[in-house]
Amino acid sequence: LNNNVFEKFSLTTGILKEKESFLLSKSSGAFGFENENITNFYGINLLKNFNKNSNLSFNNTFGFSNFKNNNNNFILGSTNVMSTSFEIDYEVNNIYGNDKFNLTFSQPNRVEKGEMNIRLIGLSDKNGIIPFKDHKINLSPSGRQKDLTLSYKKSINKNFKLGLKTIITDDIGHIKNRGVNTEFLLTGSVNF
Repeated sequence: LNNNVFEKFSLTTGILKEKESFLLSKSSGAFGFENENITNFYGINLLKNFNKNSNLSFNNTFGFSNFKNNNNNFILGSTNVMSTSFEIDYEVNNIYGNDKFNLTFSQPNRVEKGEMNIRLIGLSDKNGIIPFKDHKINLSPSGRQKDLTLSYKKSINKNFKLGLKTIITDDIGHIKNRGVNTEFLLTGSVNF
């Protein structure tokens, strides 16, 4: 969409069809996912150029999932599940010539609300009847994973490139108070 504020403003929509998984999680046996599960997702994408060498982008997605499972296992299905993700990226090019610096703040896909229906089975009574009880489990995790990424790439010449990337992650796996994790990556490429 053309406008005077952003160089890019777009909307994204799509369908994710999964077989034997739910929101990219797999399970098997009595806890397996046996039906095709569908997620409808929608996204907003913005890009703002400050000058010819720097820009700011924002991407946000919302997903709405609902699945029903076969009745021959413990997981029966879910209520409407909403998931979100986002990324804010600031990019600067040509700081020292033929290089690029990125500062990115993001959250990977996270379930915001929704419940899963499971069936728990008890011990049989004296008549051989096996009781069961259905339960709802909240799928929202206790924390919110946040990633801060700093990366720098430099083209030394047309055949040799170097890169450095640091990723700082808080509440990894969306588990609250899991601590801060830091990764350092050094990359290089040579073209012959």
